[in-house]
Amino acid sequence: MNAKEKTYMMALAALLLIGLSTAWAGYNATVTISSSGTIYDFASVSPVSSPTLSNLKKGTWFKTSEQSIFKINNVNVTSIFVRVTLLNMPDLVGDFRSLDINVTLYDASNSLKDSGVISLETGAASVLLYADGLSTPANLTVKATIYGYTSSKVGSSSVKLTFVCTVEPAAFLSLFGGGWFEVW
Repeated sequence: MNAKEKTYMMALAALLLIGLSTAWAGYNATVTISSSGTIYDFASVSPVSSPTLSNLKKGTWFKTSEQSIFKINNVNVTSIFVRVTLLNMPDLVGDFRSLDINVTLYDASNSLKDSGVISLETGAASVLLYADGLSTPANLTVKATIYGYTSSKVGSSSVKLTFVCTVEPAAFLSLFGGGWFEVW
């Protein structure tokens, strides 16, 4: 190898080293987030039940009746977002050819506020629900109806579904002007 080729190879090696170190630095970057105020307590969430699908047979359709899965109490804002997520969806792929969960949000007078579908077929593991015009303090209920088709490889005759529910206010106090604005 002559001097010109050695110089060229060293330059390529240097560029490769710089590129790798830059990529490595990107993976190790950290961000510190700190709270600049107090946490606003606007609601309490409690689980009611964790649905278990029982007596499942291979290759059959099924549907459950609507059942309460979460209670949201003492909501002291007029608009709220509620996200319901099926945590163990990846574990259910082998047991079902089709699995849809119709998630509904009701107020204390059993009036429907919003609904959405968690679906194994589309890969939608969570649903975002919205309720507005609430009189405070409000109480809400999250309910679910589960239906689907089992696979021919269903592992057991009963499957437990694990849900999580998070809530956040849909209206925040603006820092610039003191008015309210909606967050979509």
